[in-house]
Amino acid sequence: MVAAVRAQLGPNLRTVATVPAAFGAQELHDRLRAAPAVYVGFLGGQAVGSDTAAVLDARFALYAMTQSAGGELARRIGDARSLGAYDIIEAVAPALHGLRIQAGDPPVPVDGCGTLTFLDAANLWAEELDKEGVSLYSATFGVKIAFPAPATLGLGLFETFGAQYDVPPFGPRSEPLPEPSTAVDAEDILTLPQS
Repeated sequence: MVAAVRAQLGPNLRTVATVPAAFGAQELHDRLRAAPAVYVGFLGGQAVGSDTAAVLDARFALYAMTQSAGGELARRIGDARSLGAYDIIEAVAPALHGLRIQAGDPPVPVDGCGTLTFLDAANLWAEELDKEGVSLYSATFGVKIAFPAPATLGLGLFETFGAQYDVPPFGPRSEPLPEPSTAVDAEDILTLPQS
């Protein structure tokens, strides 16, 4: 998604990046100098019934953040100096709708991933944003992701677990704990029979 946004609007944006989730007030404040910017975040998803695979109906949000000395109208519709949030959403929604998820360099389609579907757009106005001179809009996209079956992950059978512990003395302590010793205070070995 990031690569597609860069291809569509790259020279007109200061930043195109991913974020771990929805924005908080402090994170927005920290990113003000990056506007105009687009951020992509994974929102989660719902399991989809399937007899043959684990499938997630995933949701991704694209956040369009704009800032302009020209005021609130310029932040929304743009001006001669920069894009507005409407411009960004209008450009990226059709560019991403129907796009197959890709990864790598050069990008290749990801097995098990479908195509993006444009779901909705929202104005994320808040008084705090308005005071900072920022407009924030989002566009939400859905995509079905089929996870590989466990046998295809290349993991061996879990047969034996082993752990050794160095346990410090019990009781209240005012001084720091001693350095770990080489002596083993406790040990666990668990073997599971395989059938």
